Amino acid sequence: MAAEIKSGTVLDRIVEARRAAIAHRKKSVPETVLRFGVKQSLPVRDFGAALGRDSLNVIAELKKASPSRGLIRADFDPVALAKSLEIVGAAAISVLTEEEFFQGELKHMRDARAAIGLPLLRKEVIVDAWQGWAARATNADYFLLVVG
Repeated sequence: MAAEIKSGTVLDRIVEARRAAIAHRKKSVPETVLRFGVKQSLPVRDFGAALGRDSLNVIAELKKASPSRGLIRADFDPVALAKSLEIVGAAAISVLTEEEFFQGELKHMRDARAAIGLPLLRKEVIVDAWQGWAARATNADYFLLVVG
């Protein structure tokens, strides 16, 4: 869904776009469906333990684009990137899933999680509790509240 608001800060535009997108998604996927999906989801990987290792603990990020820089990586392959980050010692992976401004997708997170053993954090502009249920229903181990 394209952001309709053209004034205000970039963050204002992102929040408005997320509100519109989530309102649309809630019509096709009600929260009750997501709650059922959470019951079927994979077990949560231990984020605290991953960050409590006796070593340098880095949360690496998979991000295709940003509002300020535009496209960061044209050859974005979340599975290959997640595997390489796991190999070099990342403790956990943060996956940006916001579509319009960061060119993220839930599929990036699901695919990365299936390919590695590290905990995954869904990084998203959260404007509705529905998104928390969606994060867990799609096997995010955790999600990061970026904006309330």
